[in-house]
Amino acid sequence: VAPTTRVKGRRCRAGSSKVAEPVPEEAEALPEMVFHFAATPSAEGSNWQLIESLYGATNPMRVRWDVEKQVRKARMSIREGFVTDRHTWDGEVKQVEPDVYVAFFCGEAGGPVGELYYGFPVKRLGKRFEALPDTAVVYEYGLAAYDSTWRRVDRVLGEVSRKDFVEVKERGVGSVPFQVLTDSVQVSFFVRPFSGSFLGIWKGRGRVPELSGTNLSMSSLVLGFSIGSEKDKVVSRGVSMSPNPSLRFQRKEPVYVYFEVYNLTPDEGGRTAYRVEYTVAREERFGVERLLSVFGAKDKPATAVSLERRGETPVVKEFVSLDLSRAGRGRFLLKVRVVDEHAGVEVERTVELELN
Repeated sequence: VAPTTRVKGRRCRAGSSKVAEPVPEEAEALPEMVFHFAATPSAEGSNWQLIESLYGATNPMRVRWDVEKQVRKARMSIREGFVTDRHTWDGEVKQVEPDVYVAFFCGEAGGPVGELYYGFPVKRLGKRFEALPDTAVVYEYGLAAYDSTWRRVDRVLGEVSRKDFVEVKERGVGSVPFQVLTDSVQVSFFVRPFSGSFLGIWKGRGRVPELSGTNLSMSSLVLGFSIGSEKDKVVSRGVSMSPNPSLRFQRKEPVYVYFEVYNLTPDEGGRTAYRVEYTVAREERFGVERLLSVFGAKDKPATAVSLERRGETPVVKEFVSLDLSRAGRGRFLLKVRVVDEHAGVEVERTVELELN
């Protein structure tokens, strides 16, 4: 099946088969654009693919000139569409800007798994939120994960009641685990409060780190306002935390970092020994990084802090609180390096954060 959509002087609604209202006459109308979509018999749901041609080969020696013109027009439409495409909503729908951060870990079966952390403004829940009974549904959320060929590998839908609602710094927060099958994943996420006409959407692409095998490896870095405290209500990877998916912190606040290390080498007694080094660099223009002396005492500042660790298992869960108050304002790159003292190998991960 291969439907064709023609758009002239209009904007298409992203994710919808409908077309938005015509552009006002006083505004400059877009030229007619042609888009072809196709789906195989095995495609799931509305998994249509944007294609250049309905006619097979595009060699001008094998197709008539009028068909070749349609192919060229479709190509131009695709280029124009990707430049001008944007989300539009009906008048009664109001947009929510959720904060989303995706991390990857090693699953129980040995392969990678994903965890999506999200947050959105509590004020979007409306004034009646505090009066809701414990069993009332406050908001719903949904996640879909695809591989690099847009084959869906997982789909998660859920609802959060007033009793299970978690608020951190005036934002509703939570986490959603999902399955990962390849080294590249594309994720779509939505959150919709049940009070008011609000809708928040997010989509992004992530590169899954190498987490399988027997070599030393390390999960993604997860940042939070607090980790391991009795007050933390979000449980992720068996650890309670208050995640900060926005990756924005006030300088006076500590930055908590969580990650997991896999395949540490034990000694003859079964004990492991490893070193964790934290480094902070300021992100400068043109991609230049400048190391900062934000650790240590004022009279003996250091660009990195190193911690020696001992353990009894090849897999460990690490979290630490960092004081970055001396770093100043701006965007920074946090690098965490783990060195296996017994095997003499190392691995590192980085994450960008913002201090205000």
